[in-house]
Amino acid sequence: MVPFIIYWIALLVGVAWIFFSIFEFIFYMVKKENGNLWFIAPLNFICLLVLLVIVLLYRGNDGFGIDQYTSLYLIEIVMLIVLTVADIIFGKTRKVA
Repeated sequence: MVPFIIYWIALLVGVAWIFFSIFEFIFYMVKKENGNLWFIAPLNFICLLVLLVIVLLYRGNDGFGIDQYTSLYLIEIVMLIVLTVADIIFGKTRKVA
């Protein structure tokens, strides 16, 4: 029962983090505070690593006897990669001379 709970809680926390990250991206872009996106990018990367570890653990141990929906995790992972790259690209601020 514990692996089942960990699996689904991690999935839901990942979805919540993606929504939070998208909100922060839009919020800082609208306010033209792009430099703050550099703070969100490493947090996205940490969430990405946690999701990758969970996928590898569950795939390597035959899912601990639960049904797996790895495609949901892979969608989250791809979205986090895209958000991290977007944060890095748009987080650059131009120096005004």
